[in-house]
Amino acid sequence: MYPGVSDSPFIFSTYIIIMLSRSQIHIDTAITANVQSVSQVTKLNSNPFQCTYQFGNNHRGLCSISLQNAQIPIGFYNVRAPFNTIVISGTTYTITPGNYTTLALLNAAIVTPGGVALSTLGSFAASSVTGVVTFTAAGGNKSLGPVTPNSLLSFLGYNHTSTTAVAATLTGTYPYTLNWDTYINIWIENIGQSSMEPAQITFKLPLSTLTNNVLYWSVGSQNTQYMEVFNKNVRIDRLNIVVLDRFGTILNNNGLDWSMSFDIESSN
Repeated sequence: MYPGVSDSPFIFSTYIIIMLSRSQIHIDTAITANVQSVSQVTKLNSNPFQCTYQFGNNHRGLCSISLQNAQIPIGFYNVRAPFNTIVISGTTYTITPGNYTTLALLNAAIVTPGGVALSTLGSFAASSVTGVVTFTAAGGNKSLGPVTPNSLLSFLGYNHTSTTAVAATLTGTYPYTLNWDTYINIWIENIGQSSMEPAQITFKLPLSTLTNNVLYWSVGSQNTQYMEVFNKNVRIDRLNIVVLDRFGTILNNNGLDWSMSFDIESSN
């Protein structure tokens, strides 16, 4: 019997072996070298979290991609659009985007319209025991809300039932947080998501660092992030990358560049 041939005179079988090549790709958004007369990294609106990486060589038959490491300076703000508005007595006040790590800083923020300081409308203070926030109005009774999910008032512990009253003091329901960014998502739209779920997540990185620090992630330190690429017929010449918060909003890293390394398997 010959290899690939059945011992039956009527049954033949053929075995095709596809050799896969493995490459490690290093992306640094600070590197602007040209590849084939094209900038290897281009940024949309100068935001490193919205970028395109141009491969030096095209890859076809892409089979898998696995994140090996990432180094990401945290330059995005915790209070930012669309999480920087508060509705007080029917008027929407917009807080200047920035890093507000305490309620005292939040109270001192300038809001619009009219450049009115939040402290002239009232102030937020939290119980040292429960962490529950109370808004104390200035100059008469006030109302808060409506409160929508994943809004600044909801992060301060208020929900739609706790803000229906018009009163001099309005107390939240849950403990507050000003650090609601527990992870970020790297979304490579022309590669796809890491599961059959529709969420725009190629890689998910937990945040254990504070603002103005650097997130370091490496494979095996917390988990392994490997995904198969199901559409193997597409020739890949670039990666379209965005970094999203946990709610699917594109982050602005305020000009701070970042880097990551990953392995790919392809047929070339």
